Amino acid sequence: MHPRLGDPGANLALHREWMGRAREAGADLLVFPELSLTGYCLRDLASSMATPVKEGPLAALAREAGDMAVMVGAVLPSRAGPPSNAAVLLEGGRAAFVHRKVYLPNHGMFEEARYFAPGDRFRVHRSKRLGLSLGALVCRDLWHLSSGVALSYRGLDLLVGMSASPGRDLREEDGSGRSFGSLRMLQVLNEGYARGLGVFVIHANRVGTEEGVTFAGCSEILDPTGRVLARGPEGEEALLAADLDLDLLRRARTALPLERDEKRELVSREVRDALRERGRRPGD
Repeated sequence: MHPRLGDPGANLALHREWMGRAREAGADLLVFPELSLTGYCLRDLASSMATPVKEGPLAALAREAGDMAVMVGAVLPSRAGPPSNAAVLLEGGRAAFVHRKVYLPNHGMFEEARYFAPGDRFRVHRSKRLGLSLGALVCRDLWHLSSGVALSYRGLDLLVGMSASPGRDLREEDGSGRSFGSLRMLQVLNEGYARGLGVFVIHANRVGTEEGVTFAGCSEILDPTGRVLARGPEGEEALLAADLDLDLLRRARTALPLERDEKRELVSREVRDALRERGRRPGD
């Protein structure tokens, strides 16, 4: 979808419209892209766009979602300091789960660390309504592979990625027209998480142009074998739908038991040792 920058009223109406389409399609879960309620290039508008999870647009959408679970991209207030760039799961008439973006890019065209406070945890939500455990990562979180591993250690079935990823590296694609090379990396990451962690992956990436930045779209849904169940068009709004065969989780993890064989204690020990070693001065 294409949110409107700094216009929460218009974006609330857009969310209601897409929720109506998803309901007609029989969706149990609808995922919006990063900062879907506000637009991405907020800069100094960020603090004024913050909305509490128990009132305002989020509360209204939670009530209207009915039996459908909805993951929304929003700016959430912090107790002190800058707000957070967050993914909010609306389920059962309330905000049932929140992930605050941990990795805030602050280089080149990105300046999120100037306006947002980073999150400090990775958690999963065990949804009785959906019958699985899901975790959310927001854009740059996906590029740090440790994020997905941290979620998998908590028992992950579905990885939800929400992004506002700009289209970069425009190139010719074998006579089929021009395409953004940056999309290939997102597809590699999505497939790697699906195969490596043995989970379903839903990645919603926005479209449209803001402040001269063009967002690439090409959202996709993958199963635990890395097979693409649905992929959206590049640069165009679209509603993707796919049926998730939850028994496939068991079959995929049996065929490739990476999750079963993961050496969690060993990895935890190695990470602790590495952190201690990095903190030592030369010669200690």
